[in-house]
Amino acid sequence: MAASFRYDDFTPVTSRRKRKTKPHAQKPTLLTLVQTASEELRKDDWIASCQRLLQTRLDSLLPSHRPERILCLGLGSPSSSANSRAQLAFLLSICEATGIEHAKVALYDPVFSDEDAALFEQLGLQLLADKQDGKHPLAEPTMLWVTPVFFMPHCDLDLYEKTLAANWSQDQLGYMTLIANRLCNYAESISHTKLATLAPCLLRITSVLESAALPPCPAAPSAFNTIAIQWVPRRWFPETPRQEASGDVAVVVGHGDGQMCSRDGAGMIANRMDSRDTDENKK
Repeated sequence: MAASFRYDDFTPVTSRRKRKTKPHAQKPTLLTLVQTASEELRKDDWIASCQRLLQTRLDSLLPSHRPERILCLGLGSPSSSANSRAQLAFLLSICEATGIEHAKVALYDPVFSDEDAALFEQLGLQLLADKQDGKHPLAEPTMLWVTPVFFMPHCDLDLYEKTLAANWSQDQLGYMTLIANRLCNYAESISHTKLATLAPCLLRITSVLESAALPPCPAAPSAFNTIAIQWVPRRWFPETPRQEASGDVAVVVGHGDGQMCSRDGAGMIANRMDSRDTDENKK
């Protein structure tokens, strides 16, 4: 008769290997995430292509009008948005290409968090406490980097209009190199009458604005969709005006006449600038 098997007679074999406790993966720092975004943008020569476009614009400027600082508005929160991190990485690449020091880069967005502020301090960027209601007059050649994530009509239009109105003079517009949504898109998607009321300054420049669209970005397509390098040619102004601003109205005064950009659109009148444009077109 076969002997019965009992479990208490079984001696388990123990492994000689000690089990290693897997360490918890550390969350990458925000700076590391921005550096990773930068590496992704540099693939396929995308950053280099954008830098060449920007350099072409800068080469057309007099040495006295080359940008000395960068003003960045509407970046979004790098701590919560991959698109914002990609745009910040692009901003840093502009500094690299132009030689503009990080200390001369100022940023503002009401959505910035404490973590974002700490990152900007770590990078040596300046954080603005905006008390200007979006109106940032330029006193020196400046690259203006306004970065909406998507093109959404009416969403960022007010910011563009306030910025243009605050710089409505030959020198100030001549100082400006704008990297932002292609402003002509607003003129193409909003009726002339409505845009004349909402953004008369923007409407005024869309017919003369020169631009170079950024190429499609494989690494972050929605972060740079419809973004272009844009500028107002200095020849557009026939005279050197002076600016008188009050509230939401900016008046450019030449020799005894003026052009008004106002909220009600009443200032969008034919003047010597329009006459000069018409005469030049006839030639």
